[in-house]
Amino acid sequence: MIMKPSVFDRALLWGLVLTLPLTPIKLVWGQYSLYVLFSLVLIVRVLGRALLGDRTIWRSVNRLDGLLFIYFGVVIFGVAVNYKDGAILILGKTLFYFAGYFSLKVQLNGMAAPAITDLLRKGCWAGLTLYLALMLYAMVVFDVSLEFSQYSYNNFALKIFKPMVSVVSGQEDLESRDIMRNTLGEIFALYGVILLLTAKSARLKGLWGVFVATSLVLLTFSRRAFIQVAITCLLVVAGRREPFMRILIAVVLFSTVTIFVLLFEPALGVDVRVLQLIDQSRIEQFLAVLAPINDSLFIGQGYGAQFGGKYVHNFLLASFYMLGLAGGLIAVAIVAALAFDYLSSIRRASHHGYLLIFPILGLMVGSTVEGLFTPAAWVALALFGSMQKRPEGLLVAGDSEADRQL
Repeated sequence: MIMKPSVFDRALLWGLVLTLPLTPIKLVWGQYSLYVLFSLVLIVRVLGRALLGDRTIWRSVNRLDGLLFIYFGVVIFGVAVNYKDGAILILGKTLFYFAGYFSLKVQLNGMAAPAITDLLRKGCWAGLTLYLALMLYAMVVFDVSLEFSQYSYNNFALKIFKPMVSVVSGQEDLESRDIMRNTLGEIFALYGVILLLTAKSARLKGLWGVFVATSLVLLTFSRRAFIQVAITCLLVVAGRREPFMRILIAVVLFSTVTIFVLLFEPALGVDVRVLQLIDQSRIEQFLAVLAPINDSLFIGQGYGAQFGGKYVHNFLLASFYMLGLAGGLIAVAIVAALAFDYLSSIRRASHHGYLLIFPILGLMVGSTVEGLFTPAAWVALALFGSMQKRPEGLLVAGDSEADRQL
């Protein structure tokens, strides 16, 4: 049932979106991010509704949720028969993230699409403003000097992100992994996609946030995040009726890449990792893991098992490797369901379906053991799950009558 959201409900969604870029920073008891705190509040709120007999909660369950339930059942069975150190903790983290996602979807299902669109837009803008302000403040405090002739992740981007995390959290001696660049890059990519899809007008000012968010994506040097925002921009360009808007969106994306990549020639020591779309080390890992999968095809190596000291960076291969045939087949069904919904959304130009690029690409190239999806992907799934049964979906720039008259 859709009702006018309370001030608390609006603040909860706005705060969740606003604080997403702070996910790598452990602000809650020095161990957890604000994303975890907001997820916990959502879970408690939905549990309270369930205890009071609110049966509308279960209407939020969709096909993907059913497949994930089965997958978690296989995981629990796998942990019971083939236990690996740390498996319980990893499973607990994943189930918590799932509960937070489902609670967010329930919360969204009780809100009208215009209210969700407005809160998303405002939350993304506030998040970008907050992060940029903190980043500039940290650079001043730590007297960070940047050399554009050494434009690379270690020599450029890391010098920006480390002081920012230190200022907010008080942590020192941070390493690159503490920045969580793929997680952070996906969050900025999600910001860019949401601002693209929910811009108030089809004018240039409506796309300024896309430029800022994509710039931050490139600063993280996350290939996955760059592909996500680039593909979505191209899909939106292809679906626009107005030639002017097609050109404008393409120019925004191209100019962002030009400023951050083409402006710095490789002769000056530029790190173009973000445009190197094929990772040889990942391919080598994928090929090497096939042998142990075949050796333990039915029960797997155990949930949480690593290969060569690392998790397998592919959901399908990781599931076959850890959980055997049963887990692998359910994983195939999960990916197929997501791919079907994504392709169907492209065919129907259902813009909220474009958000599925986040979980799909994450499953294909990311480590999916701890948490299964990144926070950005969980939020994208919740938004899609809430919008897929609504005829209006997200309010896209140019779709309203007022925008078509611009």
